[in-house]
Amino acid sequence: MAQGRRRSLSPLTLSIVANYVNYEPTTLANTAAIGAQSRLITNSENFVRRRSVTPTRRRFHSIPSKPNGNAATGESTTEAKPPQKPPTILVYTANDNQLFKRIFDSLIKILPENTYTVFHLSNKALVNEPWVDENAVCLLLADTKTLGDLAWSRLQNYFIHSGKILFLCQNSLLTSLTSCSSTKKQANLLKSAFGNKNASMSLGKDFEVFLKKSMNALAKNKQVNETFHAKDLVGGYRYSVVFHKKQDTPLLLYMENSQNNASALFSDATADELLAGGGSSLIADAMKRLGIQLVDRLEIPALTRGYFMCDPDRLTWNMEGLKYGEEIGQNPKLYFQSADHISQHPDFFPKPSNTLLPIEVRRRKAGLPTYARFNIEKYYEVLRTKSLGKGILFVPVCETTMSISRSLLKVTPYFDGILVVAGCQTSGSGRSGNQWLSPEGCAMFTFNFNIPLNSTLGQSASFVQHILAVSMVDAVQSILQIDEFPLKIKWPNDIYFNRLFKMGGILVTSSISGDLLHCVIGAGLNVANSKPTVCLNDMLPEDSDKILTVEEVIAETMNKFEHYVHLFENSGKEAFLKKYYEFWLHTREEVTVQNGETGAMEKVLIRGLDTFGYLEVRSKQTGKVFSVYDNGNTFDMMKGLIRPKSRV
Repeated sequence: MAQGRRRSLSPLTLSIVANYVNYEPTTLANTAAIGAQSRLITNSENFVRRRSVTPTRRRFHSIPSKPNGNAATGESTTEAKPPQKPPTILVYTANDNQLFKRIFDSLIKILPENTYTVFHLSNKALVNEPWVDENAVCLLLADTKTLGDLAWSRLQNYFIHSGKILFLCQNSLLTSLTSCSSTKKQANLLKSAFGNKNASMSLGKDFEVFLKKSMNALAKNKQVNETFHAKDLVGGYRYSVVFHKKQDTPLLLYMENSQNNASALFSDATADELLAGGGSSLIADAMKRLGIQLVDRLEIPALTRGYFMCDPDRLTWNMEGLKYGEEIGQNPKLYFQSADHISQHPDFFPKPSNTLLPIEVRRRKAGLPTYARFNIEKYYEVLRTKSLGKGILFVPVCETTMSISRSLLKVTPYFDGILVVAGCQTSGSGRSGNQWLSPEGCAMFTFNFNIPLNSTLGQSASFVQHILAVSMVDAVQSILQIDEFPLKIKWPNDIYFNRLFKMGGILVTSSISGDLLHCVIGAGLNVANSKPTVCLNDMLPEDSDKILTVEEVIAETMNKFEHYVHLFENSGKEAFLKKYYEFWLHTREEVTVQNGETGAMEKVLIRGLDTFGYLEVRSKQTGKVFSVYDNGNTFDMMKGLIRPKSRV
């Protein structure tokens, strides 16, 4: 087959040859549908994190991108809209979770707050998943020994589409370079790394002279800092190579193809050497070369105590399993103590940590301290439930509300409906464990909910996430009272504005004890936070005098959830689905489904939800009706694609 003209290739060509190992294809085994007595499929979601409450509203949905004339130059510029999702820094460690944790801990100290998400790319995901997109701003490779030719091919594709790659591991390119006896061979190695005829012409005799000078300086002084620039005057290709080494530090080789705005940085150090002493300095220097926005040192918010209260107060004292003055629950352990006791014995009240959450129990009339920044009066003013959310635990700063609710489940398994709300989270997570950025102004809440297995909802337990999705959207619509406000549900568990911006999502985990299904239900919704993308208040019409608050959105969501559970239980699934379809995005949409075992693509028409809450579709080729599960698949529904999810 004839091949088209090659584009400028990445600095990975030599590494592909030197690091090649056999690639082993993977398959996906789809799970069976949930039956009446089966477990509730775990669902998660990618939440968005926000740093601060927006002081003024940015009106995006009513302002289309438009040219702005420049009187001085006569040029026009286009008003840019914010990204649909926050930019992502990908980290590949060959499935080494401990190494990822070390890299992650280094990154969060230097990345701007609430700007980037950090994603752990698994072996299979590197090869099979659509991670090469506009959200991936940088890829950190901490291992290359496990990569096969298909993986390297995907890396090349990422590079030539403006990719930034940082090798946090020893790489054969520098090993081969420093072991060559001939300057000409060394130059040829680097020319091959660029992998393009025009590059080889640009990196000519002058480059060999530069390389000889650099290698001599390195051998003599044990350090080097030299830069070479090349330009093809005919083709306009621009290349640069930087050698940099200080004494007692790794040798770094930075290579750039500015035509494609692509760059790669190689090192002769191991990941352990680069991460020694925290790793922030070396990684920061490397990422700056790749054009990633950094800060000098980010201070992570300190964890705080929680504040617990009930309306009425007597609920606080009548919860079976709740004990005062001792550690109870699981990670984190919970330590409840009354506000009166704390004021009398402040030294006996423990400090918060990642393994212990001290909780101050306050009376309803006392409210919350002002620095808690949660209007408890507004919350209870809006709340109209019989039991759900009557007890609330507010934590100004925690790691994640999900772990707190799980711990509460261990303490009071038969008292459900305690709402856990965070001011901000430091370790929020969503679907498939993805990082969820969680700043102040984002409604972040979880609650425990018990479902009898023999109930109508217990027979179709996976509908719990759909009930919460409808509750969240309906709550916002009810508060705003704005006609055709385009906040919709993206199946299975995301909330979108106008099909453009992800506003939040839902995470559900569950366990069975006796005749009860214990659900821990979590959600996040961008209410009043404009980082890293946008929030609901940004999207209100210009003539709206309403500003949403976290307190009323959460309270009204609880009202709606209780209402829709009652509707599902007493009027049946079909009555609920009528409301669900009013709020979802996918009526009669056409999407492409990828077979998990064969990789074959099939166009289908979405029919709705099946008996178990999964996506029911009809094949356009065969007319066959089948279901697509939300466990083990990647849903790029906005691009019309459902493909198997690669797992470690």
